Amino acid sequence: MEFNEPLWVLFTSGTTGIPKPVVHSHGGVLLEAYKVGLHMDYKPSDKFTWYTTPSWMMWNFTVDALLFGTTILFYDGDPTARNFEPYWEITEKEGLTILGLSAPYIHAAMKSTIEPGRQFNLKNAQGDWLNGGAAIASGL
Repeated sequence: MEFNEPLWVLFTSGTTGIPKPVVHSHGGVLLEAYKVGLHMDYKPSDKFTWYTTPSWMMWNFTVDALLFGTTILFYDGDPTARNFEPYWEITEKEGLTILGLSAPYIHAAMKSTIEPGRQFNLKNAQGDWLNGGAAIASGL
């Protein structure tokens, strides 16, 4: 397989107009995956999830962690059910070390009564959680 052969097409967000397709090559995806993995400092001992769907680029971002021996987990369900508890229950049960959340999820959870730091044992989760949007003030 050649470096420049197409692997997949991702679409831009559409925030500046109609979403545009962007073709990514095998080699480009691999280089980006390694670059992100080094930035994230993935380790084989890490357990990582990002609440996402296969149609969002964060799914690819999560799968890339496999290159570093990191265990990944995907959640199939409504993370807002039962006052936002399912995602935190999984984080505790699986001992996740890296947790990726979207800004809308965090904003919605902040309006609820959930207090993950008090309700769940999150000792394995690294101090800096990830979000796919604007910075969020500490409060969860």
